[in-house]
Amino acid sequence: MTKTSEGHPSAHHRMQTFLHPTMNLPVSHLLSLVALAALAFTGCAKLDDDTAGQSGLCEVHHVRMTKRPLHFLHGMIPMSKVEAEQGEWKRRTDFYPHPGDGIHSTNIVLPGQEGRALAYVCPECRRAQRQMEKTSPR
Repeated sequence: MTKTSEGHPSAHHRMQTFLHPTMNLPVSHLLSLVALAALAFTGCAKLDDDTAGQSGLCEVHHVRMTKRPLHFLHGMIPMSKVEAEQGEWKRRTDFYPHPGDGIHSTNIVLPGQEGRALAYVCPECRRAQRQMEKTSPR
């Protein structure tokens, strides 16, 4: 440890150990940690907007929808026209296309990606989905 003529730790040494006296962390490492933290926080701030080019009115209930961040849902997308015209998918598109439970997607979320995007949510779709869940046999 470098000391001044009075026997006190030098400014350089104080700067290196300012996080904790027993932690001998060089300033370059500290600056790298701060930069990584800043990147992590700013990277999460911007979400993809899946509402671009869409009307803000629900096509089923004709009420104004709100934008909300929703997680991607995997495994429920029909793979054929026949699948799309039956069962839960057909019920969803006919009665509650925007319930806010997630975004149906085939996207693969890579490390560092958000895994969610902005999408429209209709309060009447959510209500219709809840009602359907109450009355449908499990």
